[in-house]
Amino acid sequence: MSVRGRHYTLMAAWLLLGIAAIALAELSRDKLIWLFWLLIPGAFLFGAYGMSLKCPACRKPIEKHPSGYWTPWVPRICRHCGRDLEARLNSSAIP
Repeated sequence: MSVRGRHYTLMAAWLLLGIAAIALAELSRDKLIWLFWLLIPGAFLFGAYGMSLKCPACRKPIEKHPSGYWTPWVPRICRHCGRDLEARLNSSAIP
């Protein structure tokens, strides 16, 4: 899977965890509140891991723009070095 594909898979999982946590908090006020408190840290861990994904060539975060701000949208090529982020990670042709 490419870096870009891994990022969007993590973002989808993060969103689903957040929706599940909100639904559990609303549906079961007393019975399953412990599950709510397990889903919230899970959502934070998915988000933190997504922010830690780096370009395989220059090792800079793929969500960080060169001007310093963070963005959830990952371009097709690295903003820092120009490497194709849709290339498979196990390919041996890393520039």
